[in-house]
Amino acid sequence: MKLRFFCVTVILLLTAKASVCSALQGRRHAEKSIEAYQEEIGFYRYYKPDSAELLARQAYARFEKRGNLGGMAAMLRELGMIDDNLGMSDDARQKYGRALTLYRRERNQKGEASVLIRIGVVELRKGNYDKAMARFIAALKINEALREYRGIVEARNTIGEVYLARKTFPEALVQFKLAEKAAAKAPLSSITLNMYTNFGNAYKGLDSISRAESYLKKGLALSKEKNYAGLHITLLNTLASVYAKDGQTAEAIKLQLAALKKSREIQNYLREVQTLRGLADNYKSDPAKQLAYLTDALKLAAEKKAFKQQIDIYAALSDIYKKRGDYKRALELAKQSYALADSLYYQSAGQRIANISANYEKEKSDAELRELRLLNSKKSLQQSVTFFVAVAILAMFVILAVYFFRVRSLNRKLTASNTVKDKLFSVLGHDLRAPFASIVNLLFLINDDDLSAAERSELIHKLSIKCNASLETLNNLLRWGEMQIKGIRVNLKDFDPVPVIERNLQFVTDRAEDKNITVENLVPAAGEMPLLHADPDHFDFVIRNLLGNALKFTQSGGRVTLSSGITPSGDICFEVADTGVGIPESRLKNLFTPGTISQKGTAAEIGTGLGLLLSQEFTGLSGGRLSVTSTMGEGSTFRLTLPAAQQAG
Repeated sequence: MKLRFFCVTVILLLTAKASVCSALQGRRHAEKSIEAYQEEIGFYRYYKPDSAELLARQAYARFEKRGNLGGMAAMLRELGMIDDNLGMSDDARQKYGRALTLYRRERNQKGEASVLIRIGVVELRKGNYDKAMARFIAALKINEALREYRGIVEARNTIGEVYLARKTFPEALVQFKLAEKAAAKAPLSSITLNMYTNFGNAYKGLDSISRAESYLKKGLALSKEKNYAGLHITLLNTLASVYAKDGQTAEAIKLQLAALKKSREIQNYLREVQTLRGLADNYKSDPAKQLAYLTDALKLAAEKKAFKQQIDIYAALSDIYKKRGDYKRALELAKQSYALADSLYYQSAGQRIANISANYEKEKSDAELRELRLLNSKKSLQQSVTFFVAVAILAMFVILAVYFFRVRSLNRKLTASNTVKDKLFSVLGHDLRAPFASIVNLLFLINDDDLSAAERSELIHKLSIKCNASLETLNNLLRWGEMQIKGIRVNLKDFDPVPVIERNLQFVTDRAEDKNITVENLVPAAGEMPLLHADPDHFDFVIRNLLGNALKFTQSGGRVTLSSGITPSGDICFEVADTGVGIPESRLKNLFTPGTISQKGTAAEIGTGLGLLLSQEFTGLSGGRLSVTSTMGEGSTFRLTLPAAQQAG
């Protein structure tokens, strides 16, 4: 019995000790400082950006729970820097903006200045020099008022970088020398080391090799500590670029190989990509090595999802193959660069739309809360004042109620107007993005000096056809948008559908040829089939969308067929059939509903996912029906049924 009691006691003591330890650990974790989080996030930022992002979001949630505005702002700044490193500048700009708002609410001027610098860097990378300069000067004024010398060094550095980007090197050096004076009053930091890199680039631009070398070697001597390893690599690469410009290629490559080894040791993928690209530039006389370094850089950038770096490397590879006369490979790489840039744009645009929607809902909720508080205040006042004052307040309430209903009515009209605008922009993007990309590719080929006169004439003819078709499409879409804005939803009339169909078939000819797909038109010639009674612009959009989707999801060597017929009820039906990949059963039932996610085509084509949704809406407005049948691996058939025109007499 005593032994049993002893065992139970020991177990309880151990359990209590474990609970206390766990609670203490949790408390220590929850009370981790902002600086500690920043240091840990900085450790992961370059070689494990996903881990860095997860940690920053967790820290943001903890600071938000405790109402720590400074902590929330700091984590938003870290998240913005992660996005910026991955090339997602719009996402970074949005997070920096939120951080700036929080710092200002907290009246944290030092934090405000640091975020202004980050926003300015985003604008600088986009080429918006005036906007970048305005942010940097605002940060400089704050830091000078606070006598924050580290911040002054950073602000002067970034102002100088604007002049560097504009290649006005003397003005850049003025700023860097002012930064150097401030740096004498501040402890050594990464910002000071970055200043030495900027000195090197400015003097390199002025062909002052010895001065550039002097500043860069000074920076290298100061950056040997482990926590400055990333900047040490940047200094090595900058010195290598100075030597390369001076014709000392062997010495430049030696420095770059040391930088490559260092970047791999610390797993800093951005510096590794930067170094690989520098090596490729210095191996122009050895195409095999040049391509090998660029290929390694592309593989690493893709692995880390560094979109901007991938786009730049694809462009560099395309230029190499173009110079070698391999125009087919050069065009393929250029298309990959355009496709990735396009994909990144839509991803960013989707995020911005989501953010706008979230902000709208928050503002709407705040407005409702303010309105509720106003009503409660009126009720309280009504109970505490005399009868005559109560009557006056009641009259006031009636006036406010009338005003409220008028405003709500205006808001409904504004929402409807915004919906029309959003649809117009979506249709414009959906229908004109692919044709203009095709036009760019044709211009790229026409610019080739090796083309014969006959080949150039043929390409110019194709370009003329494509431009005319795109212009007509744009006119139709603008006409549709004008009718929407003026409140006219549908313009029903009798018309011959054959010219519309033939124009759209001509419109997709190039795409079909590019994918080696046969397009078969079984619709009778103009004048040989009944007229339609529908909206011509809507019919034009639906036919174009169905043909485009059929080509998008059909493999090379496949077939797309357009046919027509008359239903027993006298309506006219059109069928667009393909031998493509087919549509899964799980997607068929939601194909025409909002929120359907666009799938990539057989050649990695992308879309907005709005085409079929709008096609269904347009068909319904004309009194028609749009349906689909599909078999996986065999293809799909879309059936469009519209009313025929009434026969005279």
